[in-house]
Amino acid sequence: MVSKIMSLVQLLTHKILISIKRFPEAAGFAAATVTLLIVMNHWQAPKETVAVLTRMAMTLALGFPIALALKVFWEQNTRRYRKLKKLIFPLALVLLIAYFLCLLKEISQITISRYLAYSLACYLVFLFIPFLANHKHFELYVLDLFTKFCITYLYAATLYLGLAAILLTIKLLFAVQISDKLYFDLWLISAGIFAPVYFLGEVPERSRAFDPNNYPYVLKVLFVYILIPLLSVYTIILYAYFIKIIITQTWPIGLVAHLVLWFALCSTLLIFILHPLRKQNGIAEWFSKLCPWLILPLIAMMFVAMGKRIEAFGITENRYYVLAAGLWVTGCMLYYCFTKRPRNMLLPVSLSLMAFLAVTGPWSSFTVSKHSQNHRLVTLLSKYELLENDTIIPRPNLSGEAKREISSIIAYFRDNHNLQDISMLPEDFAINDMEEVFGFELTRDRNIRRDGHEYFHCQLTDEERLISLEGYEVFVDLTDVYTEKTITQKEFYDITYSSQEKVLLITKDGRELYKRNLAALLKEEGTALESAPQPIIMDRNENLNLRYLIKQVRGWKDPTTGELDIDWLSFYLFIKRR
Repeated sequence: MVSKIMSLVQLLTHKILISIKRFPEAAGFAAATVTLLIVMNHWQAPKETVAVLTRMAMTLALGFPIALALKVFWEQNTRRYRKLKKLIFPLALVLLIAYFLCLLKEISQITISRYLAYSLACYLVFLFIPFLANHKHFELYVLDLFTKFCITYLYAATLYLGLAAILLTIKLLFAVQISDKLYFDLWLISAGIFAPVYFLGEVPERSRAFDPNNYPYVLKVLFVYILIPLLSVYTIILYAYFIKIIITQTWPIGLVAHLVLWFALCSTLLIFILHPLRKQNGIAEWFSKLCPWLILPLIAMMFVAMGKRIEAFGITENRYYVLAAGLWVTGCMLYYCFTKRPRNMLLPVSLSLMAFLAVTGPWSSFTVSKHSQNHRLVTLLSKYELLENDTIIPRPNLSGEAKREISSIIAYFRDNHNLQDISMLPEDFAINDMEEVFGFELTRDRNIRRDGHEYFHCQLTDEERLISLEGYEVFVDLTDVYTEKTITQKEFYDITYSSQEKVLLITKDGRELYKRNLAALLKEEGTALESAPQPIIMDRNENLNLRYLIKQVRGWKDPTTGELDIDWLSFYLFIKRR
């Protein structure tokens, strides 16, 4: 038993040493990223410092795939670029510094989208570079890496759970004070250092030969006899919905585009993985030939749905990515339809190129979205007669729908870009200038129920949770009541609150002192609840004075009458005997 354990330890050590020797730069970036994250886990730094450290950790993490791509490129061109090996780390470092200073100046939706796209592109480059010269059995290479990746992270998860169990046992048996943050440190080390380094030790050399006859049996069963039937049923469902659309003449918007897109992406990946089985398995051959033809009409339906959405609301980054992914899938399906011997290498190459271009240059999602939303704003201003000689005319009497449409564009630029990117507005425009420029304040884009009621939500901020009792004798916390809760104190009261009925009952020695339906009480307060500096409601009867400090309330409001329909309420209660 001991010898087997020692053999296993030696094997793991051997794999890790091979990985560090072959990919020292990537291993270094992984270790540096985890070290920085551990420091952030223990250091209670100011928000500004945390933001800088987060940007640094993201940059170091991006160095991992960049170093991998450069290294495998050198391995494929050793004779031509002998000196490149010594330049891998300096070159990666220069690229990362430029990225940190120029493209990651802050953490925002734009920078995160760009970061994810660049990461995806770099990992795909690492994947296909070894097979640029010879495309043979590329699918088996990818499948081999995928299998080893899953096994590696199974090892990492097992290692983490074992170490965490050891720490917990020590803490419970010996009463040792162990910080909870240490468990997160262990996960970072297991998943961020051990797993990547061990996985890189499993990356096969390009010279290794792959035999299609050695296709993993477990994966063959999974792909052919489970995934193909599931996707076939999913196809039938989508076509049934497609027929319904044709009959009702009601084109879909919203969710259907994502459903079709994810289905098409999964089908593309499955066709890619099944390629080595096409000559061995009739089901795989049938699916690979028929599936692309069946997906094309569904993709056309998706583009119609997206077109209607864009026509109504313009292009945003998310819609741009859906369109880009849809175009990529369409190209893949057309390629599979009209090519007898497809080169699957083109899929990751084209996807990495599209990921890079989608967030870079004047055709990027950010530039196109800003242009589209600017054009939509001009269209709306002209439609609602707020534009005269290229000058905005304030109109306070616009309809609520018009105010919401215009406000949604202003809020889009505020949340995703910059207000200065709006071509029609002055450079020093701020949200507080809405009423002066447009004639109305920024209208919040609220969820609207089918009956026209608007969703509302109020929550107590941290700064508002410290207040004076001002002579009240009893304080009650009723913030986490999900069914019914009774609080009893012999010298005070018996307090029962039902979150379902929204009814509060206060008794003492069996005598009822107070009973109130809080939903009705909030309805009486109306809009004063939202506009108050602190959401405090006073109530009284002949026995008690009460003060409700509302922590959170949500529900629906009739925009015409202002009447509230309360779904959820949590509050603190102060009680004083009269």
